Amino acid sequence: MADSDSKPEKLAQLWSRALQRSEGHRVAGEQPAFTPEATEYEGLFVRAAGRLKALRRSLQLSEEEALRRADALIGDPEELRDDPAANAPGLPWSPAVVGALLRRAKEITSASPEEGIRCAHLALQVAWRFHLDPSHDCGSASLLQDLRARALAHKGNALRLLSRYAEAEEQFRRALPIVARGSGDPLAEAEIRHFHGSLLRDRRHFPEARRALRRASYLYAQAGQRHEVGKVLFNRALTERELGHVEKAIRLQRQGLQMLDLAAEPQLEAAGFTNLAMFLTDIGRAEEAQRLLDEHPLGPEMLPRWGHHRIWIEGRLAALVGDRERAADLLDQARRAFARVKDGHHFATATVDLAAVYAEQGDFPAVRQLVSQSLQILNTLDVPRDAIAAFLLFQQAAAAEALGSATLGRLRSRLGDQRLWSVRRKPS
Repeated sequence: MADSDSKPEKLAQLWSRALQRSEGHRVAGEQPAFTPEATEYEGLFVRAAGRLKALRRSLQLSEEEALRRADALIGDPEELRDDPAANAPGLPWSPAVVGALLRRAKEITSASPEEGIRCAHLALQVAWRFHLDPSHDCGSASLLQDLRARALAHKGNALRLLSRYAEAEEQFRRALPIVARGSGDPLAEAEIRHFHGSLLRDRRHFPEARRALRRASYLYAQAGQRHEVGKVLFNRALTERELGHVEKAIRLQRQGLQMLDLAAEPQLEAAGFTNLAMFLTDIGRAEEAQRLLDEHPLGPEMLPRWGHHRIWIEGRLAALVGDRERAADLLDQARRAFARVKDGHHFATATVDLAAVYAEQGDFPAVRQLVSQSLQILNTLDVPRDAIAAFLLFQQAAAAEALGSATLGRLRSRLGDQRLWSVRRKPS
């Protein structure tokens, strides 16, 4: 190309021809004569156009095909090997597959957080592999930022369900700056804020949880995602309850139930009514709470996640109506279940509830044995030292048989104090 003035025009012609050939079209008209330099450019352009075609095809995967490829990766993660051919056409390094892996993570995480972590990790690997693909183009960089941030958030949410809070927080620490550099899609940020708000609530950072969840519900509402708003309202209701606003929690929970698309996630109805029954129990509306539990039983698929909470609520209801034998049995079942899932806060609270039943029966030897055993269990869980200190005071009160309603009320209030649980113990 001796004539430098014509070089941009000649390059544009080469690129146009390369694109036409990549689409299988015959190039019409007489082909101009090119120098060896032009031939070299043409070869580069033809290869680039082929890669662009493969990229476009991967971006346009059908949902069914993306899910098929995601399932294949879940079944055989070895496909994600370090192979120079990994970027060849037909292999599943596609944003659509990342989205499909996140869909699978969402479907499986409640029942199996470990599998949720695996799906989210695969999504991160695929997103990163696609990011390294030299054909990465077409303005998909911001989309991939969204997907990477969402994958981190899904991993963090699954870690939360395993009570691995520090690891979960690290995922959100990474995800939030990434989504801020993404496409600006409100749904991506809303999902991440919702998951993060759930973690902040579980870690008992309630004002921060409230802000994150309000942001999530606002973004979902702006996008017209009524069902997702309803799900966020569930979490907002739980947060308001912990802040002492039980009547507000009841209003938010009822609003959330009204907004759900039960055809999409039918199991959420029973979960929502379980929450509502808990709130009603808090304010002594035992009959109404029990009716809700009877009318909305948990399905088998919900028992691993919600079964111990349901047992705890039923135990509290039995205590409320004076059925102490049943209350003691249910509350003991609940506290043991909370210990198994390493939920230190609910284990401690259920233990106090059970101690109150024993104290009302005048069975202080049972109270002392219960508190001593519970201290040993609490020392194996990730709970703050101040929570252990509160239980030591509980032990002293039990030894002195000074467990009246006022003392138990103060202990419940102390265990419910967000500041008590806001800092986890460092490993010794």
